[in-house]
Amino acid sequence: MELSLNSNSTIFFDTAPFIYYFEDNPDYGQIIDQLLSSIYENNSSFVTSYITYIELITKPKQLGRDDIVAKYRDFFIHN
Repeated sequence: MELSLNSNSTIFFDTAPFIYYFEDNPDYGQIIDQLLSSIYENNSSFVTSYITYIELITKPKQLGRDDIVAKYRDFFIHN
């Protein structure tokens, strides 16, 4: 995947890239990691919707995995 980012670009992420990233998907996890690194290096940013956050935390909440919910919340607060 080749994506050229200009300084101060804004990228929208849907739910799937975050799942790939957090679960270290063997096919896409590294690609998303590289994309996030490129975003930070180019002084760019990413945005997502609150719905994405809800979709991410639904299963961990059902499983009582508050540690995972906290991990996701921390990521979105500090990135």
